[in-house]
Amino acid sequence: MAENGKSVIPAEAGTPFRRIKGQRLSGLVEKQIKDAFFTGQLHVGDKLPSDRELALLCGASRPVIREALRSLEAKGLLTVKTGMRGGAFLTPISSKPVMESFQAMLSIGQLDHGDILQARLIIEPQVAAEAARKYSAKYEALLDECSRVLEEGFKTGDVFLEHNPNPNLHRVIAEMTGNPLIILIMDILMDKTVKRQATVKLDAEAQHAVDAGHKDIIAALKRNDWAAAEETMKAHVLSVYTIHKTLEAKSGGAGKEQKP
Repeated sequence: MAENGKSVIPAEAGTPFRRIKGQRLSGLVEKQIKDAFFTGQLHVGDKLPSDRELALLCGASRPVIREALRSLEAKGLLTVKTGMRGGAFLTPISSKPVMESFQAMLSIGQLDHGDILQARLIIEPQVAAEAARKYSAKYEALLDECSRVLEEGFKTGDVFLEHNPNPNLHRVIAEMTGNPLIILIMDILMDKTVKRQATVKLDAEAQHAVDAGHKDIIAALKRNDWAAAEETMKAHVLSVYTIHKTLEAKSGGAGKEQKP
């Protein structure tokens, strides 16, 4: 669909777009674009025709086209750029909509942090075990960097860095499995866990426990010891949850989330 950054309107027989009829026209336009993307007629990086061109192709008004594009952008399927080389570009599917749905479920009480803990205790030990099976020397520097950045967060008192160092060990372990679904699940679980944890300042004893837990997990990974990786991850997740619950109780906080 794109040649040198310029949109191209295909020949009538080859276009994925059709004139539309119906009450909710923007939804029909949105569906055509998604169908073309999901069936391979359009690809990541392609620039869609302009709203004027799409209006002609679909037989809809430009406001209808713009509404459809805004919806797709909100769902993480499009990036709209401005300027001479701007336009609507198809992007890799984002986990943002899933995280927003997850946040909404937390906000209305459809699930709570106990549910997240249970999910982590079921999922993360098995993920750590799989990562240990797949460990090789190429991961050594990255795992060591996870420890270094966490220690830096503790030393500098950067609350967010304490809980979400970059690289984040839990994210790296998920990446080591090579499974994109596991990575997505870990991103969702850690996003909510970090936002909750960042509301509490860890004391020296808690920092030591977190740091020691990470080091134990990393040591097990480096030994390809999947059983130890599984057990140490389970112990670490439960320990950190307990630490934060205890500190929240001492501070009188309710564990409310805040944006880091």
